[in-house]
Amino acid sequence: MFLFWQLSLVLDPPLSRVFAGLALHARHFQGFQVGILHVRDVVYYLAVTYFFLLLATKTMEVKRWE
Repeated sequence: MFLFWQLSLVLDPPLSRVFAGLALHARHFQGFQVGILHVRDVVYYLAVTYFFLLLATKTMEVKRWE
């Protein structure tokens, strides 16, 4: 997810905006660096955490049934 920012710099506009929005460093981390807490950043990090925890849980369930 750190590489999404680099990808957004080299890709064409439709995909560059998508990758820039998903990048950790671009928009969502800069507020924390200056001490500003935005709700959109907190929601982003909660959504990313939920997604990867869900992905890990589903992977473990699939491996359990093999």
